[in-house]
Amino acid sequence: MICQHVKTAVQDEAGLFDRLLEYSGEVSKNENAAKEKSLRDAISRISFIEDASKALFEEKFKGNVPDSLFKKMLTDYEREITELNDKASDLQHHIQDNRNSRADIQRWLGILKECATIDRLDRATAYQLIDHVSVHEQCDECGIKLHNIQVKYNFVGCIS
Repeated sequence: MICQHVKTAVQDEAGLFDRLLEYSGEVSKNENAAKEKSLRDAISRISFIEDASKALFEEKFKGNVPDSLFKKMLTDYEREITELNDKASDLQHHIQDNRNSRADIQRWLGILKECATIDRLDRATAYQLIDHVSVHEQCDECGIKLHNIQVKYNFVGCIS
């Protein structure tokens, strides 16, 4: 199984990278770019609201804005800033998780490509590549005893 992954990493690294991103459930480059744009928009809107709030305070201080309007606008601005801060925080976490996932996949692919020159998997290399192996209960299908074995790799998880 590892030999197959090594061969694929050497022959089609970009394809394997994309497949691993798919397995990990990460978003595509377009979706990530859209999240980054949404984050920039939210930060820009926060800045705009902060400036508008300052201007509102100045107008209130000058007596140009009635108390009822001032309170309503200030409440609306505070609510919107809270929502935008939450949205920006979520977007930042998603973007960072995506970057971390991509870096982990690149790291794993690097280790895989190093394995292209070895003819036998040693303990140290297996330790670098594999997190753990699960051997499930034996089942009997048509008189043949089968074990389901699941390999969870470091950095990328289980790969079909």
